[in-house]
Amino acid sequence: MNAQGISLGLIFGVMFGVVFDNLAIGLGLGVAFGAAFSASMSKKDEDDEEDDEGADSKS
Repeated sequence: MNAQGISLGLIFGVMFGVVFDNLAIGLGLGVAFGAAFSASMSKKDEDDEEDDEGADSKS
């Protein structure tokens, strides 16, 4: 999942870089936002797994 978030960030970063005629900033922001998105999604997945484990042990 980590590579997927970064690749989506790169896609949007390149698009914004081309539109605003500043590819370097677009790539940098794309990687940063993609990594942040990927980290937040993996954190959410870990929390969901912990909730599922807790529900199984209570039954």
